[in-house]
Amino acid sequence: MCMLGEQPRAPLSYPGRTGQQSTGQRRGSCHGSVMGTSHINDPKHWRERAEEARVHAEQLADPESKKAMLRIAEDYEKLAKRAEERLLHSMQGSTH
Repeated sequence: MCMLGEQPRAPLSYPGRTGQQSTGQRRGSCHGSVMGTSHINDPKHWRERAEEARVHAEQLADPESKKAMLRIAEDYEKLAKRAEERLLHSMQGSTH
């Protein structure tokens, strides 16, 4: 479900092994619009993207492409960790 001011994301498209376009669904997530909520500080958002990248990597036959997709997943995990740190820092700042 989308927050007020947000639009549903378009499904992910990526070429399948047969050369046809496959579609991955974003599980009802929304992207932030000008008036919408940003996902930059949401660790769950980044972990979901990391999982999506890992799922895509499993479907790839080319070893280099698979490695690249797994690196992307690792980068999303790093973003999740940084978002967690920002949240902790902001929570500590609001208690003082």
